[in-house]
Amino acid sequence: MQKITKIALSIFLVLGFFSCSSQKDPTKLFLESNQAALKNTTAQFKITVTNKGQQGDETFSSDIYVKKLTNPNSSFPMEYRIEEPGSTIITYDGSKFIVTDLKEKKVSVSQKESMTPQFAERLGQNFYMIINNKLDTAEINANAKNLVFKGKTNVNGQECYQVLQKGEGHGEYKVENNYFFSVDNKLMVKYTSNITDKNNKTLQEIEYTVSNLKLNTNLDNKLFAQAIDTVNFKYEDLDAMQDKMNNPHDNPHEGMDNSDTQNDQQGTGLLPTGSIAPDWSLLDKDGSKVTLSQLRGKVVVLDFWATWCGPCKQAMPNIQKLWDKYKSKGVVVFGVNISENADPIKFMKDNNYTYHLLLNGDQVAGTYKVDGIPTMYVIDKAGKVVFAESGVGADYAEKLDAAVKKAL
Repeated sequence: MQKITKIALSIFLVLGFFSCSSQKDPTKLFLESNQAALKNTTAQFKITVTNKGQQGDETFSSDIYVKKLTNPNSSFPMEYRIEEPGSTIITYDGSKFIVTDLKEKKVSVSQKESMTPQFAERLGQNFYMIINNKLDTAEINANAKNLVFKGKTNVNGQECYQVLQKGEGHGEYKVENNYFFSVDNKLMVKYTSNITDKNNKTLQEIEYTVSNLKLNTNLDNKLFAQAIDTVNFKYEDLDAMQDKMNNPHDNPHEGMDNSDTQNDQQGTGLLPTGSIAPDWSLLDKDGSKVTLSQLRGKVVVLDFWATWCGPCKQAMPNIQKLWDKYKSKGVVVFGVNISENADPIKFMKDNNYTYHLLLNGDQVAGTYKVDGIPTMYVIDKAGKVVFAESGVGADYAEKLDAAVKKAL
């Protein structure tokens, strides 16, 4: 499942708009592509992704079948099947989200109405610009001056218009993106991104290509369902895991004195209280480097989050209140963005969140044993962990506030 998930985290990671137009109107190409995608009711295609980065190079392909629901009962209006041959099968039929890992012999299932669409939507970006619009029309028009039409080129035997996006990325990073729209059906059939640092060293190259595209054909509904094999596969309840993440401290022995349990954050596997918080170095939204060691003498609050995470968004108003209450008292609050597939800077700005934002925190999340989000830490003035919790239980805000107050 790792490779398929990376598609959703990579494809539109740096979608934005940055340059000027000539010949064909590049803004119109985006708008036409959106409209063309909205008209499609089914799609069958192959996604091939090449990802070159500092961690090595990889290329992988997945077969995708997707169909719009005529009477959707969930907030995610499509059913789909994603296959990575010999590895993983993922299906969503409007009510059940099922992941069958053929290599690990594990089947993971979500069928809770309040949660299943959230799981389904995380991979739904694979279908944007093919059967659903990805980009907001107002945003496209607002950034029209930042697009450059490069002319025609060939992608897998079909004639395409190429649009260049070139500009600054986050802080010291520079991003150059290219979008390729089919002359025939107007859909985006290829996307490339090149990310470099201030010394023009390439940090990551991504190429995403759609091939074998068939539109508006009859797709058998059986494609979007899977048998849940609990005999030959280990069963994993995704809904129960999400519930546990949201309420990690539901403990029948609450109130009992158990030092070992307390030191291990009540069995969640997070860093134990009293331990020295590992140092880290991350870039903020302005491209400035921030390190934990530089913050010694202050109380530090870390909230690991992502824009696609419902519980994270539920927690953010209380994180903002915490920042407003303690920012003048030697407390610094950071939203540590991880596993992102959108623009966290824009998200925080649009929602008037003013506490600090740190980007690309996935490696730090691993060091801090973050398995689910949101996960929150409080680190005292001496650099020790005094609080760690995952999820948004009924009293998480009160416990977080109490931990900060005690650490001052």
